Amino acid sequence: MKHLLTVIAILLAFACCTTEAERNRMRAELDSINQRNRNDQPFTAADVQPCVDFFDDHGTPNDRLLAHYLLGRAYHDHGEAPMALQCYQDAIDCADTLSVGCDYPQLARVYAQMAQIFYEQGLYKEQLHHTKQSSKFAWMGKDTLAALMSYAQSGQAYRNLKMHDSLILVCEHVAKLYKRCGYPEYAARTLGYTLSTLISNNELEKARQYMHTYESKSGYFDSLGNIEVGREIYYKTKGLYFLHTNVLDSAEYFFRKELRDGKDFGNQNSAANGLALLYHKTHKPDSIAKYAICAYTMLDSVYAQRSTKEVERLQALYNYTRHQEIARREQERASAEKEKRQFSIAILFLVTFLAVLIIRKLYVDRKRRQVQYIQNLEHDCHKRIII
Repeated sequence: MKHLLTVIAILLAFACCTTEAERNRMRAELDSINQRNRNDQPFTAADVQPCVDFFDDHGTPNDRLLAHYLLGRAYHDHGEAPMALQCYQDAIDCADTLSVGCDYPQLARVYAQMAQIFYEQGLYKEQLHHTKQSSKFAWMGKDTLAALMSYAQSGQAYRNLKMHDSLILVCEHVAKLYKRCGYPEYAARTLGYTLSTLISNNELEKARQYMHTYESKSGYFDSLGNIEVGREIYYKTKGLYFLHTNVLDSAEYFFRKELRDGKDFGNQNSAANGLALLYHKTHKPDSIAKYAICAYTMLDSVYAQRSTKEVERLQALYNYTRHQEIARREQERASAEKEKRQFSIAILFLVTFLAVLIIRKLYVDRKRRQVQYIQNLEHDCHKRIII
């Protein structure tokens, strides 16, 4: 029996274990890719997939969480948003949130990346849900800055959902938390989210205060008051503020500044709309201003319809991809279970075969000893009779 147990232990160890050297090598590879991700250095899905395969079989929940997250980052960086979302969902499924050792900060990053994709696709309800989850797990992981940043991103989602009261409430609250925790620049940036809504609500004094905070403490402006490249849309907001306060020369200055500095379609369209509103308010006699308002209103409508169709297409693509992936994973899981059953049956057969051999050998040895014992007794009796 001792020999039988030894053989079984050797077989199980050979089938189920990996060497410590291989584990260390794969862990080093995963850490290397993670560092490249943090440094914004490129890597591909092919670089990460071996780590995913290895740690799915031999890793901890945190290992699997990180591996699937990095695979999602690789897909996202190469423009494959549906596959990235699938990988992020797989990463979430790997996390053991009931364990005290769960990597909550990493889990928060997964939700934050998903929220970013939903924002890019215009799926703002999904963005809002995932920013809340990201903030929740960042708090659990004691990552204060990440928690506040995710909380602030929920304000962005509220703005896009036209939930203006929620937008202002969240942004003002998180700005206070930023200042309390020693992040005044983040507080100022968060208040910048509220400016358009405050101006539309005619809360002009609060808008003026927040504009001053945004310009003086956000870190986005140079010494001449120019905002950094890519954020020129702010000039439209400031122009609207002056338009509402009837400082029309300043309003025209900032609308034209956006038209001059913001070269992309969004800024050009936004600046033109601002100028059209200005011309309309100054009652210009020509029909150009009226035509501009109508033209850009129609252009906005066409753009909105195009965006809606694109969102619906992306949502359908995501759902289709998600269903495909679920079906694929179920098929792989079934195949894996079948292989496990076949392996178990083979082990059981081998163990049974070895057990039969050992029992048969023990039985034969016992019979041989019994025969030998009887023969020895008969031999002794024969000797005594002769004597």
